[in-house]
Amino acid sequence: MKQERRDQSAKHIKSGHPPFTNRALPPLPKDNKDGEDLNGSNHEGENGTSEAEERQKDYCASIEKVKDCGWYWGPISGEMAEAILHNEPDNSFIVRDSSDEHYFFSLTFKLEGFVRHVRIEHDQGTFSFGSRQKFKSNTIVDFIENSVEHSRSGRFLFFLHRSPVMGPMRVQLLHPVSRFKRIQSLQHMCRFVILKYVRRDLIDHLPLPSHLKSYLNTPYYYSEELALFEKAKKEKEGSK
Repeated sequence: MKQERRDQSAKHIKSGHPPFTNRALPPLPKDNKDGEDLNGSNHEGENGTSEAEERQKDYCASIEKVKDCGWYWGPISGEMAEAILHNEPDNSFIVRDSSDEHYFFSLTFKLEGFVRHVRIEHDQGTFSFGSRQKFKSNTIVDFIENSVEHSRSGRFLFFLHRSPVMGPMRVQLLHPVSRFKRIQSLQHMCRFVILKYVRRDLIDHLPLPSHLKSYLNTPYYYSEELALFEKAKKEKEGSK
């Protein structure tokens, strides 16, 4: 597992892509070479904008909305996600940015005492746990909220396959772990609001002292709890 994470980090460095922890949110979907949207339509709307542009704006708004959801923890590593769910009950979960640049989000959940990870797929305008799954939604927020409602009705979202003797494990999302469950400091809340409206590449242009710009540039601005995890991890590594 650790070797896989190191290989992923090396791949990002060699490819010239920034580490995923520096990404504020997943990128917008790209149009094809002919300038058409994924459905092949590029008609002009009433306000002079094309249907493709309108869809892109709606998509952007739906992605931005996820920042206000407690179960979304932003660009954190799988290792940190596992630490967050370590003391949580089975069927607890969080959503984070995927470390794979081909995917937008990953789901980290606890099942039968173990923390597991699956990628959330986005294909033809819908989010799902795989192209063969019937359970889909147009936005990530609706997808997760509908997943919880579906699970709490007693149904299952998908199955994890094990050996034939043990049979498949049924996956339900019952307990979203919120980053809001602990009271955050005032300075953290101010930073969170600022970073909702200011892109990271524009922070250096703000009329602020250098130490405040440094504070704004932290990669874990969704929750102060993440900084504590990182500090504890470094202290543990330093004591070895």
